Amino acid sequence: MNRRLLLLLAIPLVVAVAVALGTLAGRDRAAPPAPSGPVRGAPDTVVVPAESSVHASTLAQLVGASDRVVIGRVLGTGRGRLMAGSSGGGIVTRLVRLQVEEVLAGGETGEELIVEEPGWLTDGTPVSVNGIPGSEVGDLGIWFLVRSTDPEAPYFAVINDQGRYLVDPHDETRFRDVPVADPLIDELERQDPIILRHQVQEAAGVFRPSRGDR
Repeated sequence: MNRRLLLLLAIPLVVAVAVALGTLAGRDRAAPPAPSGPVRGAPDTVVVPAESSVHASTLAQLVGASDRVVIGRVLGTGRGRLMAGSSGGGIVTRLVRLQVEEVLAGGETGEELIVEEPGWLTDGTPVSVNGIPGSEVGDLGIWFLVRSTDPEAPYFAVINDQGRYLVDPHDETRFRDVPVADPLIDELERQDPIILRHQVQEAAGVFRPSRGDR
């Protein structure tokens, strides 16, 4: 595995990116692999199976493993850096500009964060890890994030497959489906977004009920 990947993000998401690089190295010289699961977006998206180095069984564990948990809205996205593979392949990351509407655990409110995630192959083909679609402008949800320790890449990343719950734009009382089979994901995505917000704050030890809260 390319050691540069570990230095680039220095976070659990690097496992998924490293697997993607290993799987897709040399893709320009061969036919694209068949998608292994459902994916929203472009029909030629390459879906890469991967496992994270972090996996939580409970919400409290997920909150405890995250550097910051926020309610955030995507203001913009752009191309990031090339993460080169050992066989000439590579993945270009997507940089997500996230407006923090409320901090549920860690950090301060009223700020913007840059979240880095796998984006595209070098030929522009979109990449999806485990069938989870990339972030898009307007996405609003609860994000469980970890911080890079690399000063050259001072970004955040979603902690793992369990770490992003986007509000359904057609029904703000529910989250969109996360296309990954996992008991904790199933439990959290069924919650009302307001209820999950309170549960995260409780898990972080900062929740203070107020009149009118649900």
